[in-house]
Amino acid sequence: SDVCSSDLAAIRSAKVVAGQSGRFSAEMPALVGSADPMTLVVSGANTVTVNDVVAGDVWIAGGQSNMEWELGATGAQRDEGTKLANDPLVRFIKAPHVTAPRPAETIDAAWKVLDPANAPTLSAIAFWMAMDLRRELGVPVGILSINWGGTDIEPWTDIVTIAGHAPFAERLARQREAVEAWSMLSDDARNARWREAMKAFGVATGEWWGKEIGRAHV
Repeated sequence: SDVCSSDLAAIRSAKVVAGQSGRFSAEMPALVGSADPMTLVVSGANTVTVNDVVAGDVWIAGGQSNMEWELGATGAQRDEGTKLANDPLVRFIKAPHVTAPRPAETIDAAWKVLDPANAPTLSAIAFWMAMDLRRELGVPVGILSINWGGTDIEPWTDIVTIAGHAPFAERLARQREAVEAWSMLSDDARNARWREAMKAFGVATGEWWGKEIGRAHV
């Protein structure tokens, strides 16, 4: 693997041997923050080239709805922010809202260069933080927008860590069994289970409201 300058002169290089699965990880010495575009070249049985790579700080914008709240939903701040969103040295990637029984190797998302058209889709907090960081640090800023309103902390914690806490161990075992069983179902079976659950929820909700109305008239 090579990180090259615009004239394709190697700046950093690393050689590794992939495992039987084809996976590999290469580490290189850190680069100084720079806006000069570079090219990442990974060569093996084939060659993969990634252009317009810059070196800077990468920040995780994680959390619930407050972090997820988009710039486009902030009223007057949207117009103010859009005017400032002409900085090609701010890059971001938004993780989609999907669940999985185990960590995923890839996600259905790609890095974007911040511009007035996509700025409204970025987390408002992350946007203004990126603007401040660019001004204060003077290096490119990358934002990993990984947030989901209403989620608990447990699903964001790796299984090994959370299983080491007694209050969660038994609960995690039950949840793991349920997730594995769900993963084995066909789409039709999952839809049928969902309809059954919604029907039961509707019955329970009706009974609860009936009791509440009854109390109000006593």
